[in-house]
Amino acid sequence: MAAPSISVVMPVFNGAAHLAEAIDAVLAQTLPPARVVVVDDGSTDGSAALLQHYGDRITLVSQTNHGQAHARRTGADAADGELIAFIDQDDVWDVDKLARQVDLMQRFPEAGATYCDHRRIDADGKLLAATGSGYGLRGSGRILDALLRGNFILSASLVMVRRSAYEAAGGFLPQRGFWADDYSLWLRTAAHAPILYQAETLVSYRQHANNTSGDRYEQARGDIQALQELCAHLRAADMTGTLPAARRALRDAYIGTAMLARQRGDWRQALRHRVAAWRT
Repeated sequence: MAAPSISVVMPVFNGAAHLAEAIDAVLAQTLPPARVVVVDDGSTDGSAALLQHYGDRITLVSQTNHGQAHARRTGADAADGELIAFIDQDDVWDVDKLARQVDLMQRFPEAGATYCDHRRIDADGKLLAATGSGYGLRGSGRILDALLRGNFILSASLVMVRRSAYEAAGGFLPQRGFWADDYSLWLRTAAHAPILYQAETLVSYRQHANNTSGDRYEQARGDIQALQELCAHLRAADMTGTLPAARRALRDAYIGTAMLARQRGDWRQALRHRVAAWRT
């Protein structure tokens, strides 16, 4: 069976420190992608100049700064082929990452997406943890109920998705915040199709000061937005059978966020989230 066509999408914003390593890992894949779409989201460091050196080995799209979710959506719109794989500007793939994930997707054609395990490295590439399995439980198959309890797909760099599933889910949506654009997509994808966990460590996830996802309160606000987007998507797609579970998860997210706001001493926001929970 011939391998399906793969596009890789990478959003970039001021990523010069690790960008070459990430792109080189993509270009070194044993199963080469048909297209590598790199979206420069208005970088002001040396990223733009670095990207020019790759010439026609990448498809470079430049835009003014709109944020990560917008850049990922732009990249996916410029991609082609049956499968799309995402990678962040500071992560590194093993050389057989695409080949291993394509093999899984071909063996399970009903799957909408897959995600693999990862190791953690620091800013200098030093190994911090050989596996991400300690991050939490992993779900495989029809995982929407599990995802409603929290996001366990740590990074977009782990994910390969069928274009048909990506489009059915509505793709990446522009976010007011920056913490949950990927969680939102995983939720909406899981509402339509199975997402398979591949228990193979195929990605080095770089953990450093510049890629943290905000404090717990900001993360919780991002989760609320992701769940709001899921509820809106379910209503628009007439998937109302799943809507009660999604609304319960949204209610619980409001309550949890209210508690975090109260811990910060922000009583106004705490009250606002409690009222939203009651209305939900």
